[in-house]
Amino acid sequence: MKYTLRPYQKKFIQEVHSQFCAGSRAVLGQGPTGMGKTVIFSCISDGAVRISNRVLILVHRQELICQTSVALSRFGLNHNIVAPGNVVKNAANLQYRELGRHFYDSSALCTVGSVQTIGRKIDQFKGFYDFIITDECHHAVAGQWRQITDANPQARLLGLTATPERLDGKGLGVEAGGVYETMVLGPSVKELIRDGYLSAPRVYAPPVGFDDTGLKSVAGDYDVKEMALRLDKPKIIGNAVKHYAKLADGMPAIAFCATVEHAQHTAEEFRRAGYNFKCIDGTMDDCDRRDAIEGLGNGKYQGLTSCEIISEGTDIPVVGCAIFLRKTKSLAKYLQQAGRVLRPYPGKEYSVILDHVGNVEIHGFPDDDREWSLLGRSKKRTNVKDDLFVRTCPNCYAVYKSSLKACPVCGCEECIKSKQEVEYIEAELVERQRIIEREERKKSNAFTDLIELGKRRGYKNPYAWASHIFNARKRRK
Repeated sequence: MKYTLRPYQKKFIQEVHSQFCAGSRAVLGQGPTGMGKTVIFSCISDGAVRISNRVLILVHRQELICQTSVALSRFGLNHNIVAPGNVVKNAANLQYRELGRHFYDSSALCTVGSVQTIGRKIDQFKGFYDFIITDECHHAVAGQWRQITDANPQARLLGLTATPERLDGKGLGVEAGGVYETMVLGPSVKELIRDGYLSAPRVYAPPVGFDDTGLKSVAGDYDVKEMALRLDKPKIIGNAVKHYAKLADGMPAIAFCATVEHAQHTAEEFRRAGYNFKCIDGTMDDCDRRDAIEGLGNGKYQGLTSCEIISEGTDIPVVGCAIFLRKTKSLAKYLQQAGRVLRPYPGKEYSVILDHVGNVEIHGFPDDDREWSLLGRSKKRTNVKDDLFVRTCPNCYAVYKSSLKACPVCGCEECIKSKQEVEYIEAELVERQRIIEREERKKSNAFTDLIELGKRRGYKNPYAWASHIFNARKRRK
């Protein structure tokens, strides 16, 4: 069974091919989650093998190894798998289940490789490959990823990602210390939604009682331990469950949590409310982990709770609801998590994102147009073209652009009125404060009284301030 490529996938492959023909050694391909990047690089791998190229496809999670292996098999492409034995076995079993045979061949020209496994055996693979394809290539400028590509300087490189941006702001291009020379852009999220290849996201921001005031950062992102202390509370998780029941009742869901313990407690609260949720984490054995992911896809489970495990690459189209219970500064993490629910599925009119931690206020909407660069990101700028100012409807909690005059979900205009009222009250309070301060100055007749007033107000140099006021009075006389 071979794929029928979509028009935009064919165009994308042609553009990548043109860049290599023009002399580029390393090309980065950007395309939103749900564009079908696995299909694209499987097709490219098939073409490379046909001209006797030794191809390596690098992935970093066992679910992605199996997913990639099945995709290659659908193209009828025999391939080696360099990964732990249990992962190889799982991949072969999946091929048997879907296609009636396996395509595993340890001598094949194409290899699907675990970054961790190949990194540990790097001496065996130095100078071996002609073409290296890196999935989720925003990881590719550091660690074992970079070690593997550096060990094959003769190989052409193709990196694919929905989010060519790192949390530390470092660029993925050669001029910024990365590996890629040029970038090919795929269609935007809006274009894929328009053409029916993705579902439109509907974002809600129901309050759950989470206070992020003074939340510390570690390694560029919010401290997950401190965040878990604030979020992993029965009342907050219970509120999240209630809002799920109200806004996405029974919709297959993934809840993204701060820690494994937080994910476990969240799953418990959902089960207590009558929803069959299961926690998935890195300590589970392969059978349980596969059961959880497949169970969400076939309806055995209504939802999964996770800390990191299913943020990237996992393809479960039936999932329609993302529950954000982890705040992040990482645009890549935010878009990868939101992207888990954007794939279309029969009966899915739209996707639901329940943002309980304010991620949309930091990063904008999943379908915003964004500017990507190989040079990296300035910490002082946003890469979202659209206006980031958003409103939350007080009636249904839908989040929408401030340029709209009413909530697009329920039509409520109260949020606009309330915003105007708040602005009026704030202006009134500011004016009232100014009157009080003027009266205080008038009562402070002596120079020493003005100095004391300046001290009470916390002025940096109360003497200079008092001198300015005192001398101004003299001039008016």
